[in-house]
Amino acid sequence: MPNQQSSLPLNPASSPGGQLGSVFGVAVSESYSGPIPPPQILREFDQLIPGAADRILRMAEKQQEHRISLEKRVIASDIYKSWVGLILAGILGVLIVLCGSYVIHEGHDTAGASIITTTLIGVVTAFVKGAKVRKEERQSKEPSKKQR
Repeated sequence: MPNQQSSLPLNPASSPGGQLGSVFGVAVSESYSGPIPPPQILREFDQLIPGAADRILRMAEKQQEHRISLEKRVIASDIYKSWVGLILAGILGVLIVLCGSYVIHEGHDTAGASIITTTLIGVVTAFVKGAKVRKEERQSKEPSKKQR
């Protein structure tokens, strides 16, 4: 690479008049967030491409409808999973208590009572922890109540 020298002097004393030249620049930046630009930009789009503003608004509306439908499906799926989990946990709990009762009936009182007791403790613990997690989740989604 050839050696290039700047045309501006580095030392003010070596420049005519003892002053350095100044260069000023102004950069302007605009931004927006979200699917819909501000009205002025929409007008400019419409001037460049007739009907562009309407197309942009329709695109944003379709995206919102799509997002809402996905959220509904996720919520319905979560509710279904929750009910299936509760039903299966209930069936399992009843079966284990029945097994513990059978063990007691066969003359192993301590073992049967241990089976029933540990099952009940596990079920109660799961429900209490689940309720606590749901309460914390609700509080995190409602910042006004969280600040109290």
